[in-house]
Amino acid sequence: NVAGFCRSVGISVSAFRSLARRFPDDYLTALAFFEDAAINSGATASLISLYLKEYDCWGQTEEDEVTCDHDIFSAGA
Repeated sequence: NVAGFCRSVGISVSAFRSLARRFPDDYLTALAFFEDAAINSGATASLISLYLKEYDCWGQTEEDEVTCDHDIFSAGA
């Protein structure tokens, strides 16, 4: 995980995040590795979701909005 990696190399999480400005491609590659490890860790989906949001692995800043324009009554229910 990100925090464990940062601890093992002796940097803070904020220092790791600051690398995104200087090395954007390498930073995204590192996040992809952390995301893959989280998904394959066996942790629950809700825990993985919280982890990925905490470390910006998804790059989502807000919730997605889903809209359904299908009218079930016009489809001949």
